[in-house]
Amino acid sequence: MRQRNYRAAGLIYQAEATRFLSTDRRDELAGIYLEFADRYFEGDKNNPSPKGKPDYTQALTYYQESLKLKPGVATRRRVELRIAHSQRELGQTEEAITTYQSFLKQ
Repeated sequence: MRQRNYRAAGLIYQAEATRFLSTDRRDELAGIYLEFADRYFEGDKNNPSPKGKPDYTQALTYYQESLKLKPGVATRRRVELRIAHSQRELGQTEEAITTYQSFLKQ
């Protein structure tokens, strides 16, 4: 832009915008949420929840946030199943049924 070569600058901006909006990039960003969500979901010794037990409330929060990034199909499917399982474990039966049905429909 400073060199007033607008065509070349436009191509650079377009390439970067495409990269930022790509499914791979969205999956990469969702992966940050999923790393935390999986720790809470699985309940390991590195889990910040008490005694390393699963914390489905926290897991559910992170899984739902990851879906806001619109990850690719494979990532979305895995997350939707984990959301339904977390809802079931939390006693949110109606929500879990709806989430499972939505998953199966898709």
